[in-house]
Amino acid sequence: MATHQRPTPSTLPPLLLLLLLPSLSLGVGGDGPGEGGGPEKASVVSTGHCVRCCGSGTPPPVQLNLAILRGDVGEKGKHGVGGRRGRPGRTGVRGHIGAKGNRGEPGPPGMPCKPRYAAFSLGRRSPLHSANGSTASPLPFDSASIVTGGSVDLAAGSFTCAEAGVYHVTLTVHTWNARETYAHVMRNGNPTAVLYAQPSGRSVMQSQSLLLPVQVGDRLWVRLHDGDRPNAIFGDDSDLYITFNGHMVQPLPS
Repeated sequence: MATHQRPTPSTLPPLLLLLLLPSLSLGVGGDGPGEGGGPEKASVVSTGHCVRCCGSGTPPPVQLNLAILRGDVGEKGKHGVGGRRGRPGRTGVRGHIGAKGNRGEPGPPGMPCKPRYAAFSLGRRSPLHSANGSTASPLPFDSASIVTGGSVDLAAGSFTCAEAGVYHVTLTVHTWNARETYAHVMRNGNPTAVLYAQPSGRSVMQSQSLLLPVQVGDRLWVRLHDGDRPNAIFGDDSDLYITFNGHMVQPLPS
């Protein structure tokens, strides 16, 4: 029958020798430390299973219970320093169009819009001859049927604008027999259109109209021209023959 030879420290692998060092340093086996005689006591920790040692050419492997060598769980280590930021990834594929959302709630009502409008209508009943005024004198009026968005001076025959916009302006007169009629529609000091009628054996209604851009503070009026020939406009107290009208058709930024 083969005998079981106890392994010596010189025949053990380094790692195994490190694990068995506490047991070997206790002098397990023999009469004293370092002696090889006598029965083995604690050099090999039994695992609770039988190991055949007879009839084998090599000694059985050493059985170790590593559970008794495991230490307590240590404390959690400190959080390490973060690594460098990685490179941006590639742009992903465009996603599908999402489903239509629910209809939103109505918003609050806006601020009320300030209406912008302007109009004037001036009239004159009495006739006017060139002898009644000086050269290039304004045509005065004696009545105003409507004035809004501005102010009127009847003596000067003018409308002063308070709302900027495009205005439609009309001048209508009745000519006098054998007399010349010559007048200008004025914006401030600049003539914008002329109303003219040659002397004739009969009187006729004559009219002039135009669109004018007018700013706040501009004055619209009629200028009579006193030329070489007599200049006159017919009038009658029973009817309105002379009118000067205007109204805003489009607001402009003021």
